[in-house]
Amino acid sequence: MKKIVKREGKEIVKGERSLAERQREVLEKIRTKNLTAISEILEREFVILDCDNSGSMEGEKLKKLKEAILEFILAKEKIDPRDRTALVSFGGTPQKWFDFTNDKELVRRKVSELIADGGTPMGEGLSLCRTMFNELKKKKIISQPRIILLSDGQANGLGDPQKSIDEARALKELKVIIDTIGFGEGKDLDEELLKRIAEITGGKYLHVRDIYQLPKTYVKLAEKKMLPSQTKFFLDKGESRLK
Repeated sequence: MKKIVKREGKEIVKGERSLAERQREVLEKIRTKNLTAISEILEREFVILDCDNSGSMEGEKLKKLKEAILEFILAKEKIDPRDRTALVSFGGTPQKWFDFTNDKELVRRKVSELIADGGTPMGEGLSLCRTMFNELKKKKIISQPRIILLSDGQANGLGDPQKSIDEARALKELKVIIDTIGFGEGKDLDEELLKRIAEITGGKYLHVRDIYQLPKTYVKLAEKKMLPSQTKFFLDKGESRLK
């Protein structure tokens, strides 16, 4: 017969580990790069980098975005090589640059072709991401789906900004978590929309004011993994922050 004890007002089964204890175990295994142990606990992540490459991203912003994408792929490989990343852009017409992969050479080649042009059809970009995740679902690949959405302006595509909100709700139904990034200090940056998209899907909003910090931000987001319980945690400067 299991013995029930009380801890901080809650009844628990004696001998069973708390969620926090299990989280700490996962973090330690990630730090020691115990891939076999990680694969037994964490699902593979399929991440879409959904990036604004409208005309306002031209110049140094686009240069730092390209660097950030490459840093993200390298960080993912070190953390869990089972994970896969895809790239979608929404400057003018939304475009899929590469499907879910960890092929560094393919990523470098495609990222080098990115240019800045056109408007900001954010909702259409999210719609393309939803199509990609639906295709993944049909293949019955078990994974944690994520999107990292970056923009430096306002969503101005057909139906936006409401289309972006509607797409975020549809993606939530697919269990997709969207982290959003407001990039730069432009007066047209729609932080409220980006915050709303993150909130709908259980993601996090980040404002990267200093564009030169973008690669570090992408590495930090690469280190974010989801436990099966949907509990979030970050690895930050060697310390864990459980949320």
